Amino acid sequence: MRAFDVQVIPGQLQCPEYVWALLSTGRYHSREEMEREAEERWRRQDTLNGEGAPVFWAVLDEAALRRPVRAAGTLADRHHAKATGSTIRRNLINIPARIATSARRIRLHLPENWPWSPGFLTLWARTGHQPITT
Repeated sequence: MRAFDVQVIPGQLQCPEYVWALLSTGRYHSREEMEREAEERWRRQDTLNGEGAPVFWAVLDEAALRRPVRAAGTLADRHHAKATGSTIRRNLINIPARIATSARRIRLHLPENWPWSPGFLTLWARTGHQPITT
């Protein structure tokens, strides 16, 4: 299988949040249409898993992978997937955390009642970091 897409990550490689962010800005008029399209994309993703799965080659424009602010919002949650760049920077990047170090480990202490904590923790985990306990 081959894919060439310069603007977005191919459907076979998209996470659910990325799919919903794309579909919510597209040509779909109803929730049912969006759900059908999302289900179709996930069904196509299943062909890449398991025994006898085909090899998948994707050619991507580097910009599709290096949209740090919009990508961070999409990975965090649905609210931030549609947010502006300044909102994403204000809520997820400029965080009100206290940094502490001990035994060569850096610890991030988030405020207990910070409203964007769930989105930040989801973003943190999806980018390959160890979980943070708040």
